[in-house]
Formats: sequence, C-alpha cells, structure tokens
Amino acid sequence: MKHCPQRIALTAIAAIALSSACGIAPGTERSAVSSVQPHRYRIFVDESASAVGRKNPQWDLGVGRLCTLLSYGDASEIYMINDSTKDNAPLFRVSIPQFPANGSMDEQILVKKQLVEGRRKLKNYLNQAIHVDPHKGSKTSDILGFIERSAPDAARKEMTVLFTDGLESADRSLNFEKKCVARLNLNDTIPEVAKRRLWSSGALRGQVHFVLPDRPPARKCNSTRELEEFYRVLVKALGAELTSFQPYLTL
Repeated sequence: MKHCPQRIALTAIAAIALSSACGIAPGTERSAVSSVQPHRYRIFVDESASAVGRKNPQWDLGVGRLCTLLSYGDASEIYMINDSTKDNAPLFRVSIPQFPANGSMDEQILVKKQLVEGRRKLKNYLNQAIHVDPHKGSKTSDILGFIERSAPDAARKEMTVLFTDGLESADRSLNFEKKCVARLNLNDTIPEVAKRRLWSSGALRGQVHFVLPDRPPARKCNSTRELEEFYRVLVKALGAELTSFQPYLTL
C-alpha cells in the first residue's frame, strides 16, 4: 500500500507544531519507542504565607522544567501544602498514555496531542499554585502531609518535588517555627511521629526534591542544613532518597 506524500508531510508538520506547545522544542520528550520506565511526578506547592512571600524566580524555572519532563506513559499530580495537606485532593492530575508505536498514524497523533495538552495544563496549574497571594496563604504548613498523599506507584519511577521552605508547623510535635531540629533526637522522634501518623517503612519511593524559597530569614535555629538533615533521615526511613534540598530544581 502506497503512502500519500502530502499526508506524510502534513503529519510531520503537525507533529512539529504540537511539540512546540508549552514552550517545548521538538525532541525534548523521551523517545516515543523507549524501554525507559515511565515516571510519576508528584508535586507539592506550599501556599503558607511564609513560603509564598519568599518565592524566588527559580520556582518559575522549575515549573518550566517539570512541564518538559512529562512524557509518554508518565503521570503527574499537584497538591497544595497548607493547614491540612494530608487531606487535600489533587489540584490537578494527568496520565499520559504510552506511545502506540504499532498503532495507526491517527492514533499516534492523538497521543501526541494528549501529551502536549497534558504538559500545557500541568504548566498552567503549577503557575496558578506558585503564584498564590501571600496575604491569603495558610497560617500553618502541613508539609509532612506529602507522605500521606504519596501512595506508591509500582508501575512508574517516582519523583516527588516540594516547593516549600521545609518549616513544618501543623504537626504538634514538630512545629519548626517554634522548635529546633538540633534539639531533637531523630532516632526517637521520627519513629514516634511515624507511629502516630501511621506511616509504614515503604510509605515513600524514588527521589524527593525540595525546592526552597529565596533568602531564608535569620533564625536562631533550623538552618537550611539542619532542616535538610531532618528530611534526609525521615525520607530514608520511609523508603526513599532525599536527592536535593536547594533553592532550585535539580531534575
């Protein structure tokens, strides 16, 4: 069966146009036919007044990067960090089908459209989340609620990204706006909190990335390095790896 040259040319043009959406250059997604395990990008954005008021330009760059990372077979969801993160429904959720390598041309174009639309919506919702009015932000931060919202996904490689200052304040025993991490015995504190909040040893999987606000305020305790050590021990105890704790996204 002969292919129509005009149809092939039009299809190629359509594919290039679709790839350019959401500020994405053609070829930035993973290969359509790939043995790479798909990913689940679970994203949390802190809307407490203290974090949003110090948001830095790197958060916007991180949004753009997460948009380009979403590819065939991937899934992503966005949650807001506020007074009750553990009870929050996702602000946005998307799942991209695998590329139908043996499918028809029309089927392949349809999945390409779904990828581009998924990226566009992910970017829009993330921009909406990180540009919350700091005067309307929550009074406390249930940052640890990201653990309750992280149901393991056995089919995908998990990446958890938190845009936050790391200052948990909703949990009564770990209010880092009042308590110093350095004064805690993490070997006792973390098991106690895990038992109280019903966390299992496999509650987290894959990599966890913290993207911090700019210019941390002067504090008597709970420096960036102290907070990083707390989350590193906690994340490891629950089965994952704290990959970065920086004011920019390292993915």
